[in-house]
Amino acid sequence: MANIQIAENRPLSELLEIALSTQANLYRILLEKIEAKEKTIELLQNENQQKCNEKLELQQKLDDSEDEKLELQQEVDSLKDENLELRQRVNPFSPDCLSIEDSFDEEY
Repeated sequence: MANIQIAENRPLSELLEIALSTQANLYRILLEKIEAKEKTIELLQNENQQKCNEKLELQQKLDDSEDEKLELQQEVDSLKDENLELRQRVNPFSPDCLSIEDSFDEEY
């Protein structure tokens, strides 16, 4: 009731001026909130992009490691094959092999 009496005592132009000022302040506050949210979104997008870039780098390193692992496994397999081939060629009872074994026995 007191508000109504105050309003009745003020001229209409003054009330309109207060209303417009209040509305302007509310718009300013709303714009500030929108700008803050936009800045937050921008920061989150930047952070997300950095994480995506890091993930891509790590995936590339993982892929490179897998490639290197495959290459090393192929090399190991090749060496095993070569070793098997050499073992099949060597006769363990040949004089050369026996003389090597004899020399080991003499040293120890």
